[in-house]
Amino acid sequence: MSDYATLQQLKDLLGSSGDPNNPAAYEVLTDRVGQTDGDDAVGQAILDRAEGTIHSYIGGRYEIPVNTSGDAALANILLTHTLNLAAHIAYLDQLASEENEPEDTKRGYDETMAWLRQVAAGKIPLPGDPASPPTGTAKITAKRGGDDRRFNTSIYGGGS
Repeated sequence: MSDYATLQQLKDLLGSSGDPNNPAAYEVLTDRVGQTDGDDAVGQAILDRAEGTIHSYIGGRYEIPVNTSGDAALANILLTHTLNLAAHIAYLDQLASEENEPEDTKRGYDETMAWLRQVAAGKIPLPGDPASPPTGTAKITAKRGGDDRRFNTSIYGGGS
């Protein structure tokens, strides 16, 4: 089972007819034999690879799998990027080339990879990241200034 996208969501994205006499993209891209019957084990493996790619980029900054419960924005972002990667993987596996990959699938893959690189580099946070300041505010870092003298009786006098 996947953390960010379901097999049904992948089928919906690619198109699935469920009819071997009239196969849609899901059936063609996941059937490794006759390209007419969708293979859900292959579809799940594609989703797992997509999520593995996401984890390899964001795992250095966030605990994985990312908990998306209660954060619809985060869940939707990870869903979109998982499906973008899964569609690209499905076409690339079956066609062995990006030449015949639909343009919108290529664009989605490129956008996802750019986003993952920015998250991994710390340039953009995941939604709900408590370490990121709210939009429009500055993150303030306290710095120590002045000299290194310590408070003691030789500087301020006194004592008993």
